[in-house]
Amino acid sequence: MKYTPLMPALLAAAVALSAFAGQKIADKPEPADDSLPAGTFTLGGKFSNHIESGFLDATVPFAQAGNVTLFGDLRATWDDNHQLLLSTGLGARYLVPGHDIIIGGNVYYDYIDSQYNNHFDQLGLGAELLTRWFDARFNWYHPDNGVHPAVFGPGFLVNESALEGFNVEAGFLIPGLDKYVEARLFAGYYQYYSRVAPKFEGWKARAEIRWTPAIITDLEYWGGNTGKANAVNGGNWIASVRVSLPFDIGNLFAGKNPFAGTGDALKFGKRREFRERLGEQVWRSHREQTVITPGNGGGGSSTSGAGTQSQNPVSGTTPVPTPRSPSPPPSPLS
Repeated sequence: MKYTPLMPALLAAAVALSAFAGQKIADKPEPADDSLPAGTFTLGGKFSNHIESGFLDATVPFAQAGNVTLFGDLRATWDDNHQLLLSTGLGARYLVPGHDIIIGGNVYYDYIDSQYNNHFDQLGLGAELLTRWFDARFNWYHPDNGVHPAVFGPGFLVNESALEGFNVEAGFLIPGLDKYVEARLFAGYYQYYSRVAPKFEGWKARAEIRWTPAIITDLEYWGGNTGKANAVNGGNWIASVRVSLPFDIGNLFAGKNPFAGTGDALKFGKRREFRERLGEQVWRSHREQTVITPGNGGGGSSTSGAGTQSQNPVSGTTPVPTPRSPSPPPSPLS
C-alpha cells in the first residue's frame, strides 16, 4: 500500500475524537483566562549507543485569543557526530472550556547541517492532544529532495539524502503514581523513507517521568532490527533527561525575572496546574536523520524522507558503522 501522510493524520484525529467520548459538555462554559501562560526554557540531553545529543529549547507563548494560545518555539540540537540542527516553529493550543483538554497544532522549519557538511531544509507539521489522563501526538517531516555527494571515512564517495516520514504516539498517566509524580507510558509507530535508501519503520515505546514540574526523564525503545533503529535514532534504546524551567517573556520586557517560579518548579511533590501545559515543550523526534548510500549504488526509488541526524547506511544484519570507519559503506537495507 502506498504511503500517504493523510492516513496517520486521520488515525490521530480519530484518537483525538475518542477522548471526548462520554464527556459531559458544560452548560455554561467557564470564561477564558485572559492571562498569557508562561512558556518554558528547556536544557536537555539524549543518549543512545551511537549518538549523544544536547539541546536547548525555548517555547514562548506570545498571544492569546479567548481559549487559544499562540506560541513560538526555538530549538538548537548538537550531536556528537558534528551535526547541528536548528528549528523554528509556530503553534496554537486550544484549551477546551470547562475541561482539562488541550488540542494543538504546530509547524516547523528545520535547518539540518549534516556531519558530511551538507545542508537540508525541512518542513515539520505536528498535532497533539493533551488531557489529564491521556496524551497523543503526531509529527510529520518533509525535507527537500536534495541528494548530495559526501566523502565517507578514508575517501569513499557516497550519496546523502534526508528522510521523510512520520512518528505517532499515544499514552496515559499512570493512576496512583500521579499523587507523587507525573509518570506516563506511551506506545507508537514510526515510518521514514529516503531517496537513496529503503524505508525504516517499526513500533516504539516511551516512559516519561516528571519528577518535579521542571525535571523530566525519558526512556525510549524504537523497534525494528538493529540496523533500522541505528539509522533512525543511533540505537534501539534512547535515554534522555530534561530540565524545563518556567519562562515568562512578559516579565522579561517588564524588567522582571523571566524565570519567576523556578524554585517551585524544582520542588518534589509540587504538581502542575493543567493550564500550565499550554506553554510546555513540544515533543518532537530530535533525531530526524539523513542516510547515505554508496555513490555508485542504486538506492531506493522512494521520494519520501525524515531527517535530522546523519547516520550511515546499514545492511540487513550488521550495525551501522561510524563515519570514520576504514571500511567502505555497506549497501542499504533491502
